Amino acid sequence: MGNMDERTKQIDADDFRKGLETLDNEMGRDPWICAFAPITLLSAGGFLAVSYLKNRESTSDLDYFLEPQWADDEDIKKPLRNAVSSTGKALDFVDGWANDDMAFFISYRSRQLLFEEAKKQNIVLWEGLNLRILAVPLEWALERKLRRIHNDSESAQWRSAREGVHSDAEYVLHRNATR
Repeated sequence: MGNMDERTKQIDADDFRKGLETLDNEMGRDPWICAFAPITLLSAGGFLAVSYLKNRESTSDLDYFLEPQWADDEDIKKPLRNAVSSTGKALDFVDGWANDDMAFFISYRSRQLLFEEAKKQNIVLWEGLNLRILAVPLEWALERKLRRIHNDSESAQWRSAREGVHSDAEYVLHRNATR
């Protein structure tokens, strides 16, 4: 399992590299995915922090959402989820190491706009033959972090995550100012 910490189930940059290479290969086994490859995902949160901002050593997962044309297409979504699952099992990653849970909160129209902006921004977090991961627009990532800081309660989970969220927001501001 590489450098994944058993106690916290954190995934570092090396684990992500291995995981995404394996995932890319798994996706290449599905003829439907291959026909439309590369499949593009947008990612925010911890993976953005580990792979681009480099303000964190590790994170718990890779949050993503599919490009709009595949958002409701089970012929793409199901094999992608299966590939994520089999990759996780092969590498002994935690269930949900890469997930599209955040997609539930993003309207179709917002997804379209975010993809258009992400393509213009062109921050490629990872790319293989069958999979391409772009960063969400940094302004949107910052807005998400600031909303989370503002809205989250003082629960035990929030207190432990607060430092990473503040750090992410600071690094997004810094990166945006220097672009």
